[in-house]
Amino acid sequence: MKKTPLIITIAAVAALVLLAALLAPMLAIAKYDVPINDDYTYGQNTARVWNSTHSLAPVLKAALRMVQYVYYHWQGSYSAVFLMSLQPGIFGIHAYFWTFVIMTGFLLLGLWCLVHSVGKHVLRLPPASQLLLFALVSILCTQFLPNPLQGLYWFNGSCYYCLCFSFALIFLSALLAFIRRTKGKRGNIVFYIVLPLLAALLAGGNYTTGLHLLMILAAVVILEFRAGEKNPLPLATFLLFLVMFLISIKSPANAGRQFYSGFTAFLRAGVKAVMKTAASVAEWSTLPVLLLSFAAVPAAVGFAGRSDFRFRFPLLVMFASLFLIAAGYVPTLYTQDYTGSGRLLDIQFFLYVLLLFANVFYLTGWLFRKIRQNPGTLFEAKTIRMFLLGYCIMTLIVCVGSYSSFTSFKAGRDLLNGTASVYYAEQSERWKTCQDAAGRDVVLAPLSNMPELLIQNDLGPSRYNWRNEVYAMYFNLNSVRVGGTSKDMPQQ
Repeated sequence: MKKTPLIITIAAVAALVLLAALLAPMLAIAKYDVPINDDYTYGQNTARVWNSTHSLAPVLKAALRMVQYVYYHWQGSYSAVFLMSLQPGIFGIHAYFWTFVIMTGFLLLGLWCLVHSVGKHVLRLPPASQLLLFALVSILCTQFLPNPLQGLYWFNGSCYYCLCFSFALIFLSALLAFIRRTKGKRGNIVFYIVLPLLAALLAGGNYTTGLHLLMILAAVVILEFRAGEKNPLPLATFLLFLVMFLISIKSPANAGRQFYSGFTAFLRAGVKAVMKTAASVAEWSTLPVLLLSFAAVPAAVGFAGRSDFRFRFPLLVMFASLFLIAAGYVPTLYTQDYTGSGRLLDIQFFLYVLLLFANVFYLTGWLFRKIRQNPGTLFEAKTIRMFLLGYCIMTLIVCVGSYSSFTSFKAGRDLLNGTASVYYAEQSERWKTCQDAAGRDVVLAPLSNMPELLIQNDLGPSRYNWRNEVYAMYFNLNSVRVGGTSKDMPQQ
């Protein structure tokens, strides 16, 4: 393998250091994170069991009972419900800090697995190039996601979307490694255990990720069949995923939540999904995002220079990418005529970032083939150094100019001005008040601080607000409301 240019190694180290520096304030503010909204819905039974037994086995049994109840009364996402029932707050308010660690940790792990698997088994990239691409993709996914609260700091919402997406990246990475390593061979027994387990887990997650995986697995099976591969694991994994996904979809409760159905609803959902995709891509294609995606250019040039891959279909790749993003909006549009919450937009953004890098890579390879009939002489080390220097200067200027949009800036701002610490103190006082008031009606003081990354909606002035109701059930209260600023009347 050709020696990696020193500038690539330096850039990789610098990008990793920058990623760590950006994650530092996000991790620091996580210690002020507390459960909100549906954390109390899904965690009430497991919290009650933990407080009475302090034993993990009964807690897991309570989580399984919640899966059974929710499957018949709310939704069929069995594995997601199980995980949501284990939100860290059931072990105490201080433990909720682990939400950010778990969600961000698995997101970074999933991104690394995918970049490493593609870089090693397909593109034959050196480790330094893999690390550089991983760091830049991770920076985009952690700093520019549409709703970092719902994506990284709220266990219930993040577990259902971000964590499932991260598991999907790990699953696809393992599948790719298996396919590339087992050409004409049986393969490592570990794959025969890991892939079916992950398939069964992911089939019980959110329906957007499930639909994406169903499409990708179907494409993999078709391509393997056309290539004459006879290993049964990809087909078996696809069939297992399909069966488990149908079990999730066919939950009796899903039918009750579905407002629309039929072919007309499907067509409407398809049209709206295309329109939403166009709007999303336009919104997400900011200058910092586009500039950072150009890091795929040197990797594409190096790959094109040493391979005979022809890069013949750049438009097809682009339209396939847009189709995949659009498919992610279909489940909620079809059933509820709704494009989805912030947490769904987060995983759609993650997918957009990965596909953006893939399209920049593919288009660069196509241009390389068009420009040079004899690749390998135009883009020499000196040219690469000049490109990287100009690219780094422009990217630095743009990113500094848009600093206020970074998740890290928002975290650092609320740390420095004390908003996060005051918020945590007030929430801790609420917990203490409610834990000492079981069976009673409780009136709580309004929050004076609401950090952007940690809370979106507080409890309401009416005991009949759904957030108030699940909060009261979590702490075994008769009722709970905030202040006394409005009449205690049911919400419409």
